[in-house]
Amino acid sequence: MSGTLGVGRIVVDADSDENVRLILNGADIANSTTSPFVVDNASEVMVVLAEGTTNTLSDTAGYVFADAETDEPDAALFSTADLTIAGTGTLVVDGNFNDGIASKDGLVIAGGTIDIDAADDAVHSNDTITITGGDSTLASADDALHADANIVIDAGTITVTDSYEGIESAIITINDGDIDITSSDDGLMRPLAMPPAPRWGVLEPNRPARASTSCTSTEAPSASTPRVTGSTPTGWR
Repeated sequence: MSGTLGVGRIVVDADSDENVRLILNGADIANSTTSPFVVDNASEVMVVLAEGTTNTLSDTAGYVFADAETDEPDAALFSTADLTIAGTGTLVVDGNFNDGIASKDGLVIAGGTIDIDAADDAVHSNDTITITGGDSTLASADDALHADANIVIDAGTITVTDSYEGIESAIITINDGDIDITSSDDGLMRPLAMPPAPRWGVLEPNRPARASTSCTSTEAPSASTPRVTGSTPTGWR
């Protein structure tokens, strides 16, 4: 997909057992009343960012829904299925309504240069977020990365320039990567209402320190909130 769509959207509506692969090759898509990119149905969707291209998704704060009971889609890139973002190109997401990128299932960032500015969460998953590569710059009014189940960071560069909470999930596992977080509340956060994570806050021994994590917060640390500054050993949860 390439070119400019000033008032429109991409809709993926495949069979529940079908995998869909879309290549963004210099696409600029905007919508003033709903999400510009929606996955309504599929088994898994992969969005590939073509090399040397810049792709843009943008919405506005004024979504129009069919009725009062409808509240989805609620992100500039919204998926009901497993979603993977890969490639070496650039994706710029301007999420003015709510989230920048959201999946009701798993979400994987495998590559690309990703720049997100969101009114709520920059990247949101109702299940798991896995980051295996790429260079992500995230700004949000709430969480930069939020997953209900767990977040696993295996590689890549993540820069959170603005957030309320940088990374939030029931379990956060950092195996590798370069992470810099600026937040007004918590850098890394497991809400107390989430299921307990027995190994939360444990620095696992006998593992090399590969991941570099820095957090800058304007909130004073509390005894109940895990904090990380400087280098963090692999496998920190």
